[in-house]
Amino acid sequence: MTSEYLSRETKAPESELELVTSIFKSTLEQDLISKIEPVLHSLGYRLRDLEVSGQSNPTVRVTIDFSHGETEKRIGVEDCEKVHRKLNPMFDLWDPIPGAYTVELSSPGEHAPLRTIEDFREAVQGTLKFKTTEPIPMPEPMKARKNWVGKLIEVTDDGKISLEDEHGLHELSLEMIQSAQWQREWTPQKKER
Repeated sequence: MTSEYLSRETKAPESELELVTSIFKSTLEQDLISKIEPVLHSLGYRLRDLEVSGQSNPTVRVTIDFSHGETEKRIGVEDCEKVHRKLNPMFDLWDPIPGAYTVELSSPGEHAPLRTIEDFREAVQGTLKFKTTEPIPMPEPMKARKNWVGKLIEVTDDGKISLEDEHGLHELSLEMIQSAQWQREWTPQKKER
């Protein structure tokens, strides 16, 4: 069984399609991402994800990582402290959210968030767990669903992923994904003495 759900809009002719390079983010999240990415890059890091959650006392969750391809290195507390010291005064200046809010910095951990097309490419052949922005119609007798778990088969240059699960092969556009995690399996690192 194969399902295809490529866009939140009606499909446009191929020549009119804009390339999708990231999962869905709110306007506030997009604005913060555009401000934070250059700062992280200057420090030798990359932004793996940024999420704003909560209403009355929002949290801005910033997940940092090393550059693509540096899979052996792991973000530590010192890295988060270094980035926090740089970003904290910038958030005071930007003041992106009215009232009180919290900024959290973290490493990607074993279940690394995926945001960009490069993040998804890094996870090809791995297990993904993700949530879509709206329920995706499925063939009868299944019901539409938002929660997915499966093996990432392919990522195309125009921002589509192919995912295989117990119901078959599915093709979705990155813009339909609200949040995604790579369910990678790490072996514990031995501490050097």
